[in-house]
Order: sequence, then structure tokens, then C-alpha cells
Amino acid sequence: MFRFLQVIGLIQILVYYIQYVSFELSSCRLANRIRVQLFKATLAREVSYFDVTETSISNLFENVAVVQSGIGWKSAAIFSGFIFVISSFILALVVDWKLTLIVCIAEPLSVGAAFVLSKLTAQATLSEIKSYGQAATVAEEVFSGIRTVIAFNAQNNEQMRYESKLKHNVKYALRKGFLYGCYVGVLATFVYWTSALGYLAGTWLKITGRHPSLSIRQIVVVVTSITEGMQFLGYLAPSMKTFLDACTIALPIMDFIEESKIREEAQAEIRSIPVAQAIRKSILTCPDGEPAVEIVFDNVSFAYPSGEKRLALNNVSFRIKANQTVAFVGSSGSGKSTCIQLLLRFYDPLDGQIRINGHPINSFDRKALRQNIGLVSQEPVLDTYIQLFRTTKLYSKVLFATTIRNNIGYGKENATLEEIVEAAEQANAHPFIDKLPQGYETVIGDQGVQLSGGQRQRIALARALIRQPSLLLLDEATSALDSSSEKIVQETIEQTTNARTTIIVAHRLSTIRYADWIIVMKDGSIVEQGSHDDLFAARNFYYQSAIKQQVNLTHCEDLTSTDLDDVSMKDISTYEQQVTTDEVDFLDIQDEENDDKQIMNEVHQSSQGSLGCLIKLFKLNAPEWPYLIVICLSGIVAGGFYPSFAYILAETISAFQQCDPSAQMDKVIQFTRIMFLLGIGVNLIKIVHYVCLAVSGTRLTDRLRMKSFACMLRQEVAWFDKSENNTGSLCARLSADAMAVQSLTNVRLGLLIESLSLLLVALIIGLIFSWQLTLMVFGLILFELTGAIIDIRRKSRLQTKIDSILSSCNALITQTVRNIRTVFQLTREEHLLDQFQNVIDRSYKIIKPSVFKGGVAFAFSFPIATLILPCLAELAVVLLDDGLIDHQRIVLLFAFVPFSFDVIQTSAMISTELGGTTAAARRLNQLFERIPLIDNMSTEGQQIKDFSGTIQFDRVTFAYPTRSSINVLHNFQLTVRAGMRVAIVGSSGCGKSTLAQLLERFYDCNRGRVLLDGHNVRSLKLGWLRAQIGLVSQEPNLILGLTVAENIAFGCLIDTYTHEDVVDAAKRAHCHTFIEMLPQGYDTPVGLNGSSYLSGGQKQRIAIARALFRKPKILLLDEATSALDVHNEQLVEESLNAARQDDPSRTVMIIAHRLSTIQSCDVICVLGPNGRLLESGTHRELILRNSAYRKLVLDHM
Repeated sequence: MFRFLQVIGLIQILVYYIQYVSFELSSCRLANRIRVQLFKATLAREVSYFDVTETSISNLFENVAVVQSGIGWKSAAIFSGFIFVISSFILALVVDWKLTLIVCIAEPLSVGAAFVLSKLTAQATLSEIKSYGQAATVAEEVFSGIRTVIAFNAQNNEQMRYESKLKHNVKYALRKGFLYGCYVGVLATFVYWTSALGYLAGTWLKITGRHPSLSIRQIVVVVTSITEGMQFLGYLAPSMKTFLDACTIALPIMDFIEESKIREEAQAEIRSIPVAQAIRKSILTCPDGEPAVEIVFDNVSFAYPSGEKRLALNNVSFRIKANQTVAFVGSSGSGKSTCIQLLLRFYDPLDGQIRINGHPINSFDRKALRQNIGLVSQEPVLDTYIQLFRTTKLYSKVLFATTIRNNIGYGKENATLEEIVEAAEQANAHPFIDKLPQGYETVIGDQGVQLSGGQRQRIALARALIRQPSLLLLDEATSALDSSSEKIVQETIEQTTNARTTIIVAHRLSTIRYADWIIVMKDGSIVEQGSHDDLFAARNFYYQSAIKQQVNLTHCEDLTSTDLDDVSMKDISTYEQQVTTDEVDFLDIQDEENDDKQIMNEVHQSSQGSLGCLIKLFKLNAPEWPYLIVICLSGIVAGGFYPSFAYILAETISAFQQCDPSAQMDKVIQFTRIMFLLGIGVNLIKIVHYVCLAVSGTRLTDRLRMKSFACMLRQEVAWFDKSENNTGSLCARLSADAMAVQSLTNVRLGLLIESLSLLLVALIIGLIFSWQLTLMVFGLILFELTGAIIDIRRKSRLQTKIDSILSSCNALITQTVRNIRTVFQLTREEHLLDQFQNVIDRSYKIIKPSVFKGGVAFAFSFPIATLILPCLAELAVVLLDDGLIDHQRIVLLFAFVPFSFDVIQTSAMISTELGGTTAAARRLNQLFERIPLIDNMSTEGQQIKDFSGTIQFDRVTFAYPTRSSINVLHNFQLTVRAGMRVAIVGSSGCGKSTLAQLLERFYDCNRGRVLLDGHNVRSLKLGWLRAQIGLVSQEPNLILGLTVAENIAFGCLIDTYTHEDVVDAAKRAHCHTFIEMLPQGYDTPVGLNGSSYLSGGQKQRIAIARALFRKPKILLLDEATSALDVHNEQLVEESLNAARQDDPSRTVMIIAHRLSTIQSCDVICVLGPNGRLLESGTHRELILRNSAYRKLVLDHM
């Protein structure tokens, strides 16, 4: 018999191993398939969906991990559990069907209760997931615009906004904890009551003669079979909860996928139209094969989905002939860029029709159409998608942002290096690329932040030119270029437009004056159109715009193109050492290296092991100490219920040895009363236990999220520049790490406490009755626990690698959603999908061997009772023969032994989760312990009394940490006196924007000093320093989750300003009028990066209002008007002049390429390569010199 049990145990090991491996691999493959389908569904969405959706797509991807956890071995355990329950029921029926039916009379009630509770739990889970999704959206917005958040001291505000999204989680957790406690408590209660009912009914049937053949053996088998089945479901409660959560979370994921499939099917029907097939093949070419595109807008009207009350285009009609160059001009928000988006079929018009070569544009296959269009948009988006590379040993976690070569190559499928270089040369990008550390293989940071605006725009232009499109769309394509680069690029564009249709959207007269046809727009309508000469002669809107651009250049009329030849590099070099006028002073001091050199290294990682990291995190639960005490006490009491139950049951069974039936009945009735009370008690204890667990666990999780978010906001900007700290990866870590810790602190922690208390009670009782048998059992338990610890360490290392891979996937998703227009325009959907699929496949190859290893530990933990019981029985027989134990003690011991085996099974179940938890705990501790080089939330430092606004750059040398071998500034020195208006001009990448970033202290210089009123910025309080500066950056970053008013008052507490203050700032920035026309006025949400219905110029004016709202002492304008039309630029210029009159002592530093912006400045500084100051002076003084500034003016003209 014993040998037979051992054979069964070995078979169980094999079966459990196969079951674990099969379900884990299947769940991994299914989860990966869901991720791919989810990404595919994202790419199948319309652009309009991203304008209005409140769904956090990255959060959907993160939730797939929860689904995977629920459908892995846990679903296998649930399946086995139900098979076990059914088998137990069948066994009980075979033994005695009458008693079985009596015992099972209450089973429908327990099943019904479990069903109702599962439905209620699902509702709470959906609410909790929605809350976490809203918090994830806030985090994504903040990290994607981290420079804006830091510059406006908005860290605390954004932290409070993040915390506000989590405030309802405790309520949801309380509800889930109560429902789960009821579920587990009901199961435990029915176990006790079913046992009481079974023994009472069996005894009554036997004594009354209704079933005289019923023996105590049959009663024990029937009752034990039924109660063990129910108790097994109780042990599976954590797995059941995870499975139900997975099912609930999977619903919105599958809905998202199914909705996209319906859209794809509808589009497939359109693509199946024969005429569409003909159009796809030949519509964009002439008979001779040359590209030819003729475009007609016929009474087109359009309104953005998020602003349907206002027409962006109103009955617009025009015709563009094949191979013609047409320019669109007009004020910001007049509808120029909207025409571009309609041509790309990002949207379809509400009324009217767009035709290409006579065919309606909606009959085109979108992908084929976009493949024939080259676009350079107003805000160039460079691809920073994360890729995972394979090392010689295994797939490492090293992440690399995409190279410049790939960014240009994305414009054309399978582009060669020669084609990439040629396109870069055409866009005048080759010279600066060639000087980078790895040339075309140089990687760029998140959103291309490691490149200047002009450099990004040139790469985007090269990406458009490489595909040699039939239709070229240039939407402010040269707005961020300096005049010299613009002239070169403009010549290239003119050469390439001869054989293709080109549409140019621009504000600069120099960009559009040579266009074949010019269309002037205002408020969504065309006000005039014609050639440059015709429109200039008509003296209407176009003429007025042209005059405004030229009015400040009248004193340069004597300059001719031949003057340019007189401006030699030799002349420029003579000014390099020149001393400026009285307004600008150079400091003649020796080089001084900073004592605290910037060394970009992480802090020393904690040497503590996994347990130490977990303990550190659990200390954050200290405020919930009353809940923790209740958890421990209730867990110990709940754990003590089982031994009590076993002892009372053993005593009841021994009563059947008595011959007197009445004595047997009295004993059973006494047992029934105790079981009834135990059932009520365990239910109450379970509810209290799991409610307290849910509250404390959720508060710890939220506290971890909030602390992680706060720690990330403290880090220096250079930390965010690193590829592993891109927006997607940080959002994934913020969510996944906290959830991993929560998986241990909720249900599993309660199960662990119960098991440990049960183990302690069993150990004490076992040592009392037979220390020999007890040592044998506990020796086995120690052996299993040692194996579990080893397995946990292995899984922790594995989880670190998997999390790195998944974070790269999350980064890819985040970048795709944020840059969805660029993805669609470049038709890179299939490429991105393949890239995503490759990363997912590599993750599976890492997981697969680990699953085979993990299955061994899992397989040995569950059938341990079957293997060890025969050995215990043989030892018990030996001890009985030697007189060291009696029969009653053997019965009692074997009643307690199964509970000891439950500890082994519990440790096996927890160890599968603990690996991920310890890996997350280690990462969280490393983040918490990291000391930022520049603490963005530091309150230390001094404040300058009577701050005047004097700025000094004292022999500053600086290189970006990610490109430390290239000095952007070298021994740069400059003094800007208080109240001055200073302009910084020069070629793209010469270090102009770097000066603003050093002044904001995003970075610290490598050598030299940055001084304000003679004080080193390092000694100043960061919050105070940035409060004195109003920054308008080259690409205004508006926060998605905030209204227009909140964006203008960004960084200020709501009780420190009024609505009138916001309106006043908007009026000074000349954006009040168009804001009033928005759907909800100042309360209108700005949309995805403000892209849903705000033009580039409108966003930039809101950003200017945001800077003016602070009434700063120093105003930094980094290409602040590059996206504005001439009229609005002049209005903003007047606003800045008015603001200066309000505070004449305000210092203004303007970084610009458009010379009309800076001609009225007190001093103009011209920068050359490596941030060298070539010359400085007033506009008129510099014009009279035969040097660098004069060359810029000639190029500009």
C-alpha cells in the first residue's frame, strides 16, 4: 500500500510539472499575442481617436501582465481544484450517496455566494484599474515634458495631481477586501458547518436505524472528501482572486482590440473597390513614370473632433497644378496646417471634397497615398524608439535609442547609407552629423532632446527628401533653422521641387517668395491668392505681412548680394577676441575648475539582499501599524482555528469507539455546537483580516507610487536623458514595481501569516506528542523552504531582465502614441509592429528555459503529502512497536500533518510571486537611495535680496553628459546687465539654447561659473532661481490633462491667483481672442500635446502667456516666436515691450533665428562653433561691420 502511494506521488510530480510548464508557457505566449494584437489595434486607430480618448493605452499594455499572471499556473491550479472537488464528490457518492446528499445540501448556497461576490469584486477592480490608469496618464504627461515641469517649479503641483488620482483607491481596496474576506470566510464557515452536519447526520442515521450499515469509516471518508474539496478551494482563493482580476482586466483590453478589428474590416471593404486598386497602382504617376499630383479642394469644410463647434476650414476651394510649388500663408490658426492634415487623410472633411488627379481622396488606400507624400512638420519628431540588442551570451537589458541613420532611413524602406548621406547633405545636416561622436550611428535622446531644434528639423527634412515623394509638404519646415542653413536648405528644396508638387506652409517671406502660387488664409477661409508679384501689387493681406517683415530692414537696402563675398572667415575670426561695448563685459579671470565635478554615476546600490529590501519597503507601512497588529493577531487566530478543528475532530472520532450510542450522540452534538461557533468566528476573523490587509496593502502601494514619482521628479535632467529613463520605461516602472509589491502585501501576506501561525502550532503540538515524527516532517519542510528561497533568487534575477524588456516595449508604445501622426505619415506601422514582435519574441526565449527550471520546484511541492505519508506511517509503526507512541497520539498527529504540508504548498505558491516582488523592491530601493546631482525639489540654498537680474557666464565650458566628448560651450564668457534686452544668434547647434538650460540649472557647467548678481547659481535655492525666470522654449510643451487656464498658470497654486490674472496674461500674449473661441474657452482641455485643435502658433502664444503670468525678473525666449505669423509676432513683440515698460529692470534674453525678432535689442551676440562669441553690438553697429552678423542678415534677406 505504501509503495503504491509513493508511485502515485511520483506520477503526481510528473503531472504537476507538465501542468505548470504547459500553462506557464501557454500564458506567456497568449499574453505576448495579446500585446502584439493590442499594439496592432493601436496602430489601426484613427488620428481623431487620440485627440479625444481618455484611455491610457500604455496602461492597457501594463495590465496584460496582470492577465498573464491570472491565466498561468494559477488557472491550472483552479482547474485542478475543480477536478479535485468533483472527484471528491464522486468518491463520497460511491462510499455512501445518502449521507453525501445530506452533507452537500448547503453547497448551492456557497456557490451562489461566491458567484455574487465575484461580480461585486469585478466592479471594484474596474474602478481601481481606472484610477491607476488616470495616474499613469499624469505621469506620462509629466515625464514627457519634464523640462517644462521643472522650469516652472510645478513638481509639487504635479505630485499632488498624481496623488489625487490615487485617493479613491483605499475605498476600492476596502470594498475588495471585504468581499474577498466574505468569500474566504464563507468557504471556511461551510467547511466547519459541513463537517458538523456530516457527523451529526451520519450518527443520527446510524443510531436511529435508518442506515444501520453506515460505519464510522464511511462517515469519515464522506465528510473528509467533501470538506477537503471545499477547503482546497479556500487554499486556491488567492489564485482565484488573481484569475478573476485577470478576467475583469482583460475585458477593456479585448474590447479595444475588437473595436479596431471592426474598423479594419470596414477599411478592407473600401480597399477592395476596384477603382481604389487602380488608384493605388497608377494615380500618382504620369504615363512616362514621372510623379504628377494635381490637388483640388472643392468647398471643403472641417472641424476637429475635439472642437466641433468651430470650423477650422470653411468652404475652402483651390487648385494646385501638377509639379507646382504652392505656399500657404496666414495668421496662426487660419487653417494652413489643417489642409496638410486633410491631404494626409489624418481626418476626412465634414463637407466638400478633396480630389487628387480627379479622384476623391477617400478612394485612396491611405498607406499607398502616404507613401507618396513627404512631410516635414512644424514640430519635427525624431524616432527614439527603444531597441533591444542581443549580446554574445543572452539578451541583455541594455537599451539604445534609435540612431540618426535610422531616423533618416525611416523615410524610405531599405535605404542605403549612401542614400541617407545624400539626403542629409541636401538638408544641410551632414556637417553637424559628421562631427558627432559616432556620426550617423549616434543615438539621440527622448524626443531628440540631445539635438538642437535646428538640427532636429534638418534631420526631419532629410527623412522627407530621402523618399523622393510625388508630393512634398513643408509645414514650417525651416522655422527652426538659422538663416544660413535655411538658405542652403531652401536652395535644395527649390532644386527638388522642379519635378514634384510641393506645398509650403510658412511665415517667412524668404521661404515662399519664389513659390509659383501663394494662398493667403484667415480664420479658415481663403482671402486672396496669386503669385508673389501679383499679391504684392494688390497691397492687401499678403502685402501687409511682407511689409511688416521688411520694415526693420530698410537700413540694409544698400546691401547687395555681392556684399556677401566680402564677408570672409578671416574677418569673422578677428571679432572672436573683440571686447564688447559698455553693455556687455567679459571677465578676465583664470580658469577655475569646480570642486564638485559632475560625475554621472549612480549611487552605491544597497548591499542588502532581497529580504532587506522588502523590509525597507514594509517600513513605509508604519503609519498603518494598528492595521498591521490586527492583521497579525487575526492571522494567528485564523491559523489556530485549523489545529483546533483537527483536535476536536480527532476527539469526536475517538468517541465512536464507545459502545453507548447515546454517548456517541452527545459527543457529536457537542462537536456540532463547537463547529457552529468556529464557523461564525472564522468568518468574522477572515473579513477583519482581509479588510485590514487590503487597506494597509493599498496604502503601501499608493505610498510607493507617490514616493517613486516624487523621487523621479527630484532627479537631474541628465538622468532623464539616459535611454533607460525614457518616458515609457519610467511609467512602466512606476506602475509595475508598485503592483509587484502589492501582490505580496494583500492576499498572499495574509495566507503567509496564517500558514506560519499554523506551522508554529503544529510544531508545538507535534513535539508534545512525538518529537521523532515531528522532526521528520519539519526537516522536509526546511528542505522545501530552502529550495523555495533558491528559486526566488533565480526568479528575481530573471524578472529584472523581463522587466527591462517590457519597459522597452512600453517605451515603444508611449513614443508611438505621442508621435502617432509621424508614424502614420511615414507609414511605419508594419515596421514598428515587426520591431515590437521581435522584442516580444526575445522575451519569450528568455522566459522559456526559466519555466522549465521553475516547474521542478513547483512539481515537488504539491504531491509532497503523497510521498511523505507512507514514510511517516512506517516510522509510526516502528515507534508503536517500540512503545514510544500510542494509537490516539498517532491519530492526532496525522490530523495535524496535512496542515504542515499546506505550508509547503503555500510557500510554493508565494515563491512564484516573490521573485518579481524582490526584483521590484531592489529597484525601488535603488531609486529611493539615489542622490540626484541636481535636486530639483531641494529647499536648500540662498535667495538674493533685491535681485536685479544681472547674468554672467564666466569662462563656461560645457558638454552634455550623454555626449561628454563634445564641448558645446568652450570658455564662454558674457555679462548681461540688469534690464538689458540681449539677443543670442548663430547657427543651429552652436550652444544658444544651452545657455538657457544652464541658466535654468537643468545642467551644471563642467568648468567656469554661471552667476546671477554675482552669486553662483549652484549656491542659490533652485525653486527661487527658477521662479525668477520665465522660459518659452523652442517647442512649447502644453500639459494634456490641464485646461488652457491651468496651462497658463502652470506651476502656481490655485489659491494664489485669480481668473482675471490668467486673462490678463493671455491678453498680453495676444491669445485671449482665440481662447475665447475654443469650445469651453479657458476651461478647454488642450488635448494630446495641444495637437487636437491648437495650431503651432497658438500653442506658442499660450506658452508665452505662461511665462508672462509669472512676472519674472528674467525672461528667456528660446525661439519663442518661430511658429508665429508676422502679425502675431509683432503683437507679441509689442507685448514684450509693454511688459518691459511695466518692469524696466526685467532682463530679457532672446534666442532667435528670425532677425526681425531681435533687431530692437540692446545688444546682439553672435555665436560661432563651440559656443564661441564672434561679435556683439547693436543691430546697426553689427550691420556696419563686415563680419558674421552681416552674413546672417544677407542670408535672411
